[in-house]
Amino acid sequence: MEGITDLEWAALRVQAHRAGEQVARYWPHCVSADDIEQDIMLRLLESPGSARKILDLPSEDNSQRKFLIKMGHQIASIEQRDYELYSGQYLYHLGEVRSLLEGQALTRRLDQHGITNQGAKFKAAEVDLRNALSVLADQYAEAIKRRYRDGKNPTANTERKTLSRAIEALTEHMNRSARNRTADYTDGPGTRRVLSNAQSIAVNTAAGKTLGGNDCE
Repeated sequence: MEGITDLEWAALRVQAHRAGEQVARYWPHCVSADDIEQDIMLRLLESPGSARKILDLPSEDNSQRKFLIKMGHQIASIEQRDYELYSGQYLYHLGEVRSLLEGQALTRRLDQHGITNQGAKFKAAEVDLRNALSVLADQYAEAIKRRYRDGKNPTANTERKTLSRAIEALTEHMNRSARNRTADYTDGPGTRRVLSNAQSIAVNTAAGKTLGGNDCE
């Protein structure tokens, strides 16, 4: 992997562990140090070029750890957002729903591991969007699919109005879906990124050892 040695992976794992501890203290009841460490290492394994750039940073001024701490905060922020979504404490707005649609939420495909064809984890918001789309009136559902899945822009004024109303209805159903999920949210705050056995082995093997950590209570 980009000429990265086992010793270098082990050094990154130590830095990721320390970054995880610091980030977890900043986000109590949201993430654990172990979770942050694991997610950081998995991201680096998926992008060895990024891992090499971090290794090339000067170590004497803690640049490597600072970079990993910043990455950890990004991960924790996503976890917090997912918690808000899954606990029903978050409401979507029209602009956000439009952004999801424009961000190809309808063209992504999940494989058996829950990974999309773009490589990103399927977001809770996109789950709500798919669920909401399935219960929309046919006219509205088709208008949205025609525009955001098939890439066909509405030309007539009536078509544009139908699309606008369809997105309003979609937003309403997405908020309903988010609220309905509250009772099903029993796995603690955030939505953990679950590793396959192969990914878990890869994380630990790359580092050359496994470091322990404590969950945040």
